[in-house]
Amino acid sequence: MRLSNTASHYGLITRLLHTLIALLIIAQIIIALMMEYMSGKIVGTLYFVHKSLGLTLLFLAIIFIVWRFFNPRPKLPTATPLWQRIAANTVQFCLYLLILIMPLSGWLMSNAAGYPPSFWGWFTLGAPIAQSKALASLFDSIHVICAWLISILIIIHVLGALKHYWIDKDKVLQSMFCGKN
Repeated sequence: MRLSNTASHYGLITRLLHTLIALLIIAQIIIALMMEYMSGKIVGTLYFVHKSLGLTLLFLAIIFIVWRFFNPRPKLPTATPLWQRIAANTVQFCLYLLILIMPLSGWLMSNAAGYPPSFWGWFTLGAPIAQSKALASLFDSIHVICAWLISILIIIHVLGALKHYWIDKDKVLQSMFCGKN
């Protein structure tokens, strides 16, 4: 299996980054919901894990976007209508953008609230931002909006992939998960 993408299939690095980022986003959603509905000492642990995973996602997203820039994705089938190509590109671009904004807003929110995140206990990641309830609230709002938008875009992304598989019966989905290079 090739490390880089080809004209018809995604390479191993793209597949690993895509899968890892997707799994971490799902984990983040679950942890965020748990933080809302749990109490006691476990909440502090959940915040620590959530912040560390968020920073991990930020670093992986940067790596993924740089990799994507130098490794263009396989082309959609020629039968794909223009509006679907535009929709696919828009959804993917927005996902990339939001996957950057989401952890950045969380990082800035934590710093503005006076709780800079620790990256897995190795170091604390401060930010050049004043401690401020108003800023913490602003970044919290951005964080929550991004969470909803990412959730909606993931659903659209998955539905689009399943449409290619079940309705169009082309190889778009297989190019990511089981195509041969």
